[in-house]
Amino acid sequence: MTTLKKNLADEDAVSCLVLGTENKELLVLDPEAFTILAKMSLPSVPVFLEVSGQFDVEFRLAAACRNGNIYILRRDSKRPKYCIELSAQAVGLVRVHKILVVGSTQDSLHGFTYKGKRLWTVQMPAAILTMNLLEQSFRGLQAVVAGLANGEVRIYRDKALLNVIRTPVSANTSPQGLLSCLLIPLRPPPRTSDASQKHSLGTPYAQLTVLGIRQWLSPCLQGAYCLRSASQRHS
Repeated sequence: MTTLKKNLADEDAVSCLVLGTENKELLVLDPEAFTILAKMSLPSVPVFLEVSGQFDVEFRLAAACRNGNIYILRRDSKRPKYCIELSAQAVGLVRVHKILVVGSTQDSLHGFTYKGKRLWTVQMPAAILTMNLLEQSFRGLQAVVAGLANGEVRIYRDKALLNVIRTPVSANTSPQGLLSCLLIPLRPPPRTSDASQKHSLGTPYAQLTVLGIRQWLSPCLQGAYCLRSASQRHS
């Protein structure tokens, strides 16, 4: 499930709901009447969706499916226009500008164009558990954040590694996990000679929302930050 802007690209503009169903269909719903504006068919059940553009103008929709393929659909197309065949199952799909970044079960990130051309591949040191987009519009920055099974959180801009943050636990999307949300510093904290001194929290942060919830943060080990629940915050 994802959203697609109706006719404007503004951040607060009206969006349509895009649903992937178990009967191998993609549905675009009207945001007011909740009627079906468009219905598209897929060869397999979709598991990850990414969209760009506006429904009333032009849009592209990428769907990673259970058969290991990624299908690209455009406006007014009832069936996929392009197909990206992966060598392993996808574990994440993120759109960065005009590039589709795909994480696979072979512990690797791949960059593709919307026409299916592979641009690059980066091998990870461990299995990819979760992926998300890190965006700072005022800087024009878009990067991919990948949480790995070895506790690392890696930030990539295209295939260039920007930063590695090591956490005491694996970042995952489980509601029972210790990391329900992650905050990444936009600039590294100042170095101090006193190892016991805590870093200041006055540095600006960019938020990677894994579960779509916002909570208060507390400092954690090795420069990473985990979030306290509301009950912990008031205790």
